[in-house]
Amino acid sequence: MTDTPNHILDESTASAAFRWILPGVLAGLLTIAVFVGAWLWWNTQPPDTDSADAGFARDMTDHHAQAVEMALIAFERTEDPAIRQIAYDIATSQQAQIGMMTGWLNIWDLPSARAGPPMAWMDSDDMAGHDMEEGETISLEDMPGMLARDQIDGLRTLDPAGMDIEFLLLMIEHHEGGIVMAEAGVDLAEEDVVKRLANAIIISQSAEVTIMAAMLAEREGS
Repeated sequence: MTDTPNHILDESTASAAFRWILPGVLAGLLTIAVFVGAWLWWNTQPPDTDSADAGFARDMTDHHAQAVEMALIAFERTEDPAIRQIAYDIATSQQAQIGMMTGWLNIWDLPSARAGPPMAWMDSDDMAGHDMEEGETISLEDMPGMLARDQIDGLRTLDPAGMDIEFLLLMIEHHEGGIVMAEAGVDLAEEDVVKRLANAIIISQSAEVTIMAAMLAEREGS
């Protein structure tokens, strides 16, 4: 009788051991996966609808939409290449940010429409000048830097040179209000993506305010 080679016995034994151990290994891995998944779920809960993160996304989306509207009017009507360029930059950058914030709300499975008034997520210090009396309702125009409808419509009726100056005046005011809201976002939001965007808004709009102030001084002095 020919002996079975040792390496075949070793492989057979290893295979049997593997089949015996495999279910336990898989069960252990499954337990670890469930634990890790539960930990990640617990520690990455999406913001709730009343959070500063959701409030910032909704309010800044509306704030940006007004800036985009103004920028598109200026882009279409101006005869000044520098005005057309900054209007283009504002319209494209803020529209892209609107897309980001809308995406957050979708990922968080939250409605894009707010249930209550604007700025409910902000501290009272951030709402300076908006102290509310009992029964008074905050509107979108009460948000920092938001402009009245007739101010926006006025950009469509001024002559191009006059519109350029009015556009710069209004956009500077609008940006300054947006910076106030973004600072509140940095302070109050809990999601890193929200804080990062809010900080980026502060940096970019502060730079644009400086540029537009210089452009305004040049055009008002000419």
